[in-house]
Amino acid sequence: MKQLFFISLLYSTLVNAQNPAQGYEDYKAISNDAKTVSFFDDFIDNANQWDLTVESSYSVHKIESEVYYLQSKDNESYDTYGRYNTQRLAINDSANFEIEALIKLASGGEFAEYGLLWGRSLCCEHNFNVSADAMFSVGEFKFGWDYLISPTYSKHIYRRDGYNRLTVRKIGKDMYFFVNKNLVASMPARPFFGDKFGFWVSNGAAIKIDYFRINYLPDTIIPIAETPVIASVTAIPMPAFTSFAVNQAPKPTFVQTAVVSPPIPTPYQVRPIPTQLEGRKILSGKETIVSDNEITLQIWDDGEEDGDIISIYFNGNWLLQNHLLTKKIKQLPITLDTNGDNYLILYINNEGSRPTNTVALSIDDGIRKRRLSLSADQRSCQSVRLVPPK
Repeated sequence: MKQLFFISLLYSTLVNAQNPAQGYEDYKAISNDAKTVSFFDDFIDNANQWDLTVESSYSVHKIESEVYYLQSKDNESYDTYGRYNTQRLAINDSANFEIEALIKLASGGEFAEYGLLWGRSLCCEHNFNVSADAMFSVGEFKFGWDYLISPTYSKHIYRRDGYNRLTVRKIGKDMYFFVNKNLVASMPARPFFGDKFGFWVSNGAAIKIDYFRINYLPDTIIPIAETPVIASVTAIPMPAFTSFAVNQAPKPTFVQTAVVSPPIPTPYQVRPIPTQLEGRKILSGKETIVSDNEITLQIWDDGEEDGDIISIYFNGNWLLQNHLLTKKIKQLPITLDTNGDNYLILYINNEGSRPTNTVALSIDDGIRKRRLSLSADQRSCQSVRLVPPK
């Protein structure tokens, strides 16, 4: 039964509603160049030796197609509330740090949950969670479950149609929680219980993790001061602690929340790659997945400079025209459409002294760089489909 009595306590001291977040509500206030990577995994392989034990009756752990797949096979009514996986890491909780992952709900019911967990010990842990019904929460298990920030609706959460970037930042004495680069809550920082960091999924659900990383942040940060969005905080008592299986997480108290009518989602725009461009046949088939909708495209001549002149066609418009390729890298910032298809097409204006051009491209999404090559000549162009988080 999910009918449990609870007492809601609003702590004005727990969430700093009187003192704004001093500008740290801006996700971009800290550049990637200012961060020091402590741990990173994009699951190209299992170099970090995650536990991939497959317990057929309880869970599935596997790395495939460059994502980590985690499934809890437990029934939703079980006393425990999901399955998790962690890495033991020596992270200093007195320093400024950031924990982040790009996670997508692969399957699950209407109230399926998943999220980040950190500072875990045998008995205790911290969690930042989102759910299939667009709610987020922050919890703490300490021989019993407390919601430090009770389930709250956020328009920034993608439900089932895309990846959610979950970010936990600790700056000084405060913690900030972001969903897809948008601040949703903040509260005073709390010390780690242990040295385990990872992710979890609720019973009867499965998730895909594109990457997981932990960064140290600089001691001195120049913020952009604005008033942050602060969530109300409710502490929820839980019945006495009971033991649970390895890689199985305790189940929180069900919290009734006001029903909020979500905004009508923007219709997804099907934007097929054209079959011709300026009378030339377009060769399709290449595809690359990116971890953000804001990317930087880098273009250069990877062979001998011979006077190649190219243009780049992006989503129906010219992004770059009549560009002379050299060894010098040309950088183009691009914002992808998360509500539609995205594609790039290489068009050759001048083949130079060596026909059939192969152009080296690098796509930097702020998490990783992916290199690919596109070829074209006077008769054909080559395209690449760009797949953003949503």
